[in-house]
Amino acid sequence: MTSSVDDAESMNLDDLLAAGKTFFAAEEFDDAVNAMDIYCQRVSAQFGEMSLKAGEGMYWFGKSLLAQIRENDEATGIFGEALAEQVSGPTNASSAGAASAHNDEKDKAGANETEETAPNPSEEDNDAGRDEDAESIGSDEGDESDAAYCWQILDLARVIFEKEKSTECAECIDIHEWLGDLSMIDSNFEVAITEYGKALASEEARINREEGSDNSRLKTLHSLMAVCHRFLHQYSDAIQHHQANITLYKGSQAKTKEEQADNEAILTELEEQIADLIESMKKEKAETAALRNSLEQTLMAVSAVQKGDNNNSSSGVGEGGDSKGKEKEKEKARATEDDDNAQSGKK
Repeated sequence: MTSSVDDAESMNLDDLLAAGKTFFAAEEFDDAVNAMDIYCQRVSAQFGEMSLKAGEGMYWFGKSLLAQIRENDEATGIFGEALAEQVSGPTNASSAGAASAHNDEKDKAGANETEETAPNPSEEDNDAGRDEDAESIGSDEGDESDAAYCWQILDLARVIFEKEKSTECAECIDIHEWLGDLSMIDSNFEVAITEYGKALASEEARINREEGSDNSRLKTLHSLMAVCHRFLHQYSDAIQHHQANITLYKGSQAKTKEEQADNEAILTELEEQIADLIESMKKEKAETAALRNSLEQTLMAVSAVQKGDNNNSSSGVGEGGDSKGKEKEKEKARATEDDDNAQSGKK
């Protein structure tokens, strides 16, 4: 298998796809992105942008883009910070450990798939006559951010898989989780909750259908959703996801003493996080009550001042009225006196 993408244009589609997966498994994400970009352009030109082949290409293209984004120190820091800030200490096993497993799973998930038998190099891909001017999935997006472009690619892949397979297919579950990761990187926790929630619902449905299925992904998704809810100060929702994880871990059958010890440590951490969330709820409730009380007192003081001003104004109007009335009476008395004097003069 080639170790570069220099001759990608001359490779048939199957070999190009296999090369991209191999690059991904080797964590050579730049090469994986380049290979899958070329693959998407060629396959969309030959089979159409909404074909299942294009969907598979976009799935791997988006997956590689996401790994590349994570590999970037700044993006990795944002994603890790969103998780690490929610744990009580560096030894946290339920969130930090789940986050580490989450990232490892994403970066190495392609390893098993690339162990399949390599395609025959002599097979023809029948794409020699493709239109070079065809609009491609992997075109340059200019100023658009890598995360936004990755979102576009993955979301289009999701649409294709939902149409060609089902909304609960394995690829759609992957994509919803990855879209949640992208939202987490952008600190868009509301959208992350929506995407993780869709992945969680589909994964639960899959486990219910397939008895004995591994539930490690459910644990990771619950941990990620708890983190998002906590960032949004939705403490009761975060507690629900931690409680769901407690149920999952208690129901897990440890195969070794070491695994059993790990599960017990995680359960302890989950209980501590729930206690911490409860304290946060109480603190926020107390702060809200104090703020409400302060506002009520301020409003009462303002109302009292306004009432006093109104009373003073009314009092001023009354005094002015009385003064005018007295003046009129005096004028009337003077007029009467003048009339009397006039009458006396005539006599």
